[in-house]
Amino acid sequence: VGVTGTCGKTTTRSLLYHLLEGRMSVYSAPGNYNTEIGLPLALLAMPRDAEVGLFELGASAPGDIAPLAALLAPSIGVITLAGRGHLSGFGGVEAVAQEKWDLVRALPPNGAAFVNVDSPPLAALGERYAGNMTTVGIDSGDFRGRVTSSKNGLVVDTHAPRLHLETRLLGKHNTTNILLAAAVAIDLGLSTGEIERRIKTFSAFPHRLNLVPAPFGYILDDSYNANPESTRAALIELARLDVSAKRRAFVFGDMLDLGEGSASFHDEVIELALELGIDPIFPVGDQTTQAAKRSQSAGSFVFCEDRDLAACILSHLPDEKIALLVKGSLAVGLTKIVQELSR
Repeated sequence: VGVTGTCGKTTTRSLLYHLLEGRMSVYSAPGNYNTEIGLPLALLAMPRDAEVGLFELGASAPGDIAPLAALLAPSIGVITLAGRGHLSGFGGVEAVAQEKWDLVRALPPNGAAFVNVDSPPLAALGERYAGNMTTVGIDSGDFRGRVTSSKNGLVVDTHAPRLHLETRLLGKHNTTNILLAAAVAIDLGLSTGEIERRIKTFSAFPHRLNLVPAPFGYILDDSYNANPESTRAALIELARLDVSAKRRAFVFGDMLDLGEGSASFHDEVIELALELGIDPIFPVGDQTTQAAKRSQSAGSFVFCEDRDLAACILSHLPDEKIALLVKGSLAVGLTKIVQELSR
């Protein structure tokens, strides 16, 4: 099974592994072994008696997916999203979608594709695809989910087949990842009852939209990586969190590798955060700092600059319970800040 997409790859792969584990012999590639170096190493590490292997395929420029897919030779291909990631290499979302679709193009005649068609460029490609494909989504698709939330996480209900999926995952955007994992699990022979039981015990990977207790309230830790889509989703989740914290705050690290539109993408995130009433906002990095300075709401920002970041953040948090989102590209280093803030 090959999994690709702008975001959601690791969550979908890990969730599928959790569903299948114990039911069959399944191997899941370690870490982010999804490049021309990592994928061969992951394949070499797969036990010979594994019935199912789960692998990610990553791409930062045109031409990356096809050789990975040729090496993997998957019988199942999963595409989670085509969004605004690595645009310095791709230029636009349509090019991202075409690149991700190379995984579907690599499938054999008896292969199966599973695609999130809530992503418009993927929906457009899916309409022209004549092979075996299951589409998923909230708004459209063969396998649709109606999503509600509880204090513990997302609850997703489907009708064909009927499933009631109680999860620990946060963020409405994770609905399609849940649907993709469930659809593949059904294709591989799991019953609906097995899926409903096992999905309850799945926990998200660290630094991927985890709610962490902190001395000042809560940290919504999504510090592993960032692009405009995932950051927007995290901000919306921050605003709607059902926790005993009156205020919402945001540590916003640079979103890297976004090409010529990077400034406008950072402006877009700042504007959304302000619309949602999130205050204060801590820009971390040149691009977020410049976006904040272009904003008309200077009073909402705290610029820590070269000072100890964690100490600066703590000293500027209001004296009341706070839910603090920490989000930025991995190279910004915010995962360390989460550790310091949660002590």
